[in-house]
Amino acid sequence: MTTKSTEWKDFTEKLIAYQKLASLQVYLIVAQDQPQVTLFYRDAEGAWDVARFDSLEQTITLPCPETTLTLADIYEGVDFTQPAEANA
Repeated sequence: MTTKSTEWKDFTEKLIAYQKLASLQVYLIVAQDQPQVTLFYRDAEGAWDVARFDSLEQTITLPCPETTLTLADIYEGVDFTQPAEANA
């Protein structure tokens, strides 16, 4: 779960470090204040690609473990009408 205060680090420092891990296939960044998931994944040739999901009806397919999730699954119980906590 990323917050406004950690977003820069999640999308830069952590992403660079995680992409150096040969065994890592997928890195998800899940927004806290809106339905938005960024999926960084290795393609068939091993190069990194990115996909962004922002609708609760969208489905994300994960290769490891093989599964699918909707954004509705990820955000189950989250009320986006309530403001995010300032220190989250």
